[in-house]
Amino acid sequence: MTRKRSKRSEETKRKIKLGNLRTKARKDGIDVDWCPDEALEDWVHHERERMRRNGWKPPKRKGKRPGPKTAEARRKVALGNIRTKAAQSGIDTTGITDNELRAFVSMERARLKTEGSYKRPKGNCKPPPITPELLAGMSRRMKSRWQDPVYRDRMIATKRAYSHSPEAKAKIAKANRKRKGVFKHSEETKRKISENSVWRARKGDFRYRHHFESKKAQLKPKQTSLGVRSLWEKRAAQLLDEDSAVASFQYEPLGVPYVWEGKKRHTLPDFLVTMTDDSMVMIEVKPRGYTYNDKERAKAAACSVYCEQRGWRYEVWDERRLWPGLSQSEVRAAVARLT
Repeated sequence: MTRKRSKRSEETKRKIKLGNLRTKARKDGIDVDWCPDEALEDWVHHERERMRRNGWKPPKRKGKRPGPKTAEARRKVALGNIRTKAAQSGIDTTGITDNELRAFVSMERARLKTEGSYKRPKGNCKPPPITPELLAGMSRRMKSRWQDPVYRDRMIATKRAYSHSPEAKAKIAKANRKRKGVFKHSEETKRKISENSVWRARKGDFRYRHHFESKKAQLKPKQTSLGVRSLWEKRAAQLLDEDSAVASFQYEPLGVPYVWEGKKRHTLPDFLVTMTDDSMVMIEVKPRGYTYNDKERAKAAACSVYCEQRGWRYEVWDERRLWPGLSQSEVRAAVARLT
């Protein structure tokens, strides 16, 4: 049974409408920074009518996306289309440079037609699936392009041309300071989100990034393998699975309430472990730098009290526990190998 999303309130709809109106008015050259929300619509309407009388025409905000303007951009689009259609015909172009692409594809098409195995691409089909070989070919071609000083200077100049000027950045910062808190959740909504996260964690409704075939993990109703959110948690699950003193463990089985800035919230400890001697251990997996954060300390204090009341043990596992004896660079390499 799927849960229906809660509808937006009238106040939220009004704020979104006013925010869109301010954005469009600024694009039209209308100063709305000083204008309060109550008089915004009348002011923008009045200014647009005045500008129309002076010959101003409203810009077209929707329409067909313009194609590439420069010859180099059109050439890139054409080469991309050739590679896509070649892949649809069964021609591998991962190791071919842009300069040799057209001649290579023509020769391969002629060879396949002679053999009678040529597949003609039909219409605008989907591009080929992303494979390691395709990514490696793209990387080689991009490196060869950036070795050309003309191409490198042109790309750097293009990036600088489209970046905000200091004046524009100051104007954006001023507008953001004025609109601070407009689209933030209310305290009641934050409390509901925190409680809903606990419910979703128990059911296993989150979209987990990594999965692990575990022998000791107690899976949730919708899971066929243990799903975790990070590679650090995957490493911790592997260590728990290999530990002979561990009988079983659960991933994010409960929510622990804590207080942050005077408001009640919930934290989700990563693992609840049952040992072979029937003792219980709650484990939180965090990098060492995060443990010094004030909010993380509040969570750890609440979890410690929660475990003391039940006779459990609370532990925080950082890189020193997950990869003992490794430096920071070696830890990063170990995390990369988990993929």
